Amino acid sequence: PVLNQTMQEIGNSHLSFKTSNIVLHPNNDTGTAALDLIVEEHTPKADMTYFHSRIYITLSKMEQTKLMGLVHTKKWKIKSVSAELASDIPVSILD
Repeated sequence: PVLNQTMQEIGNSHLSFKTSNIVLHPNNDTGTAALDLIVEEHTPKADMTYFHSRIYITLSKMEQTKLMGLVHTKKWKIKSVSAELASDIPVSILD
């Protein structure tokens, strides 16, 4: 949903985002997620891959207060994101 909203905001673009191999590991107030992400552009003149990587996300439940401290809730927040760059993408595209 977030990627689709981002693409709508970009407007008329040839970029596409593909995710696959999503693995989630919740553990009480922490969790991890891993997924493969590919960002490509398809135009009549060329097909290019800008980004292809395994993404790792660490999440943590954080307490939030609302209504001047009257309501306490917990929401998932991203603590860290890391990636393994694929070796088959030319370095010139990444620079």
